[in-house]
Amino acid sequence: RLAKSPAEAREAAAAMIGQTLVTKQTGPEGKVVSRVYVEAGCDIKRELYLSLLLDRETSRIVIMASTEGGMEIEEVAEHQPEKILKVHVDPATGISGWHGRKLAFALGLEGKQ
Repeated sequence: RLAKSPAEAREAAAAMIGQTLVTKQTGPEGKVVSRVYVEAGCDIKRELYLSLLLDRETSRIVIMASTEGGMEIEEVAEHQPEKILKVHVDPATGISGWHGRKLAFALGLEGKQ
């Protein structure tokens, strides 16, 4: 949720605490919200998606990245799967420089980015 003041943030957090949040990740039973993370706002030029998660099929870490940040990644996966890059990490060698370069190139990052 977006809040424009500390008072709005407090009200939004109070409204969420103790409620059941139902998302595609939680499943239909949902999860009870026990804490809320509040972050200061900033000017956003572009949003990206990046996650590291366990691929249950291979039992390996997969890095998922997309230029379609700010959207529900499940929607992107359903309607534009080509916009999601998946890089599997071999547990014997771990994350290497080429993983980062492949991700940076796919996300259109330049220079110090």
